[in-house]
Amino acid sequence: MTPPIRSIVVSSSRLSSSSHQVVRSAGVTTLLWVLMAVACPDHGMAAGTLSSRSERFVATSLQLEQVAGDVEIVATSGSAITLQMSGPESALAAIQYSLQQNTLKIDGSKAHGAVTSVSGTGVTTVVSGHSNNVSVNIGGTTHRVTSGEVEQPVRIQLSVPYHTAIRVGRGVGSYRIGDMEAASIHFSLSSGAAHLGQLICPTTIEIAGSGDVEAKRVTGDLAVTVAGSGHVTIHQGQMGHLQVKLAGTGHVKVNGQAKEADIVLTGVGDIAVTHVARKPVVQRHGVGNITIGNWPL
Repeated sequence: MTPPIRSIVVSSSRLSSSSHQVVRSAGVTTLLWVLMAVACPDHGMAAGTLSSRSERFVATSLQLEQVAGDVEIVATSGSAITLQMSGPESALAAIQYSLQQNTLKIDGSKAHGAVTSVSGTGVTTVVSGHSNNVSVNIGGTTHRVTSGEVEQPVRIQLSVPYHTAIRVGRGVGSYRIGDMEAASIHFSLSSGAAHLGQLICPTTIEIAGSGDVEAKRVTGDLAVTVAGSGHVTIHQGQMGHLQVKLAGTGHVKVNGQAKEADIVLTGVGDIAVTHVARKPVVQRHGVGNITIGNWPL
């Protein structure tokens, strides 16, 4: 039988064990309903022993699935993928990784508890960390919520050879991908923020939930999909085929030039593209705005 939650901590301020709590931030009162599937023991959850791990793999592709934390991927001239992880030992133990058919697979799906938050105005929740941790954004300020003491987030650093195929599925937290000449990049964010460098490869960017993704530059075909509430910004680009799909609310801005483009907007979001050489194919459903610099719509 799962023991009851003794307490909930929001930014190190202890609250009672009731699942209905009122949090005041920047003069805004918000009612949070936090339902946690995994509770702490009767004595409360300790911050956990910090640990670190380092591994090397010879692989041609990298795949991360449902990995939450502070993740950084950089290119290296070496021939192997280097994985370094640090954080609470209990969180590291829940992250599984293996080499399968020349692909390094890192699975963080077992590192999350089933955390659900239903909130009032101005609050967005983000599943973050392992077990019963969650991050809550209130009025633009992010707070960590956990039963017991706040744990240090997991930090993952990956160095990959050039021309490695990279796939990130349903990432959560803070992601950084450096300048990369890869076979391909497929990046999917569930919630959080991602900063991408100069990418020379076919690139796919997806937001399924809420989050922000920005890329310094993209050279090659680019596909962007936002489902929910998210923002994608490409600061510079030289693209062959550009595909943008935006459903719900959000904003996609692509600076640079594309040879051709397919644009689909459903909902109330905004899509802005600087330049498309050939006449773009545009579909608009709802009241959102589409702007293509050299093609009046």
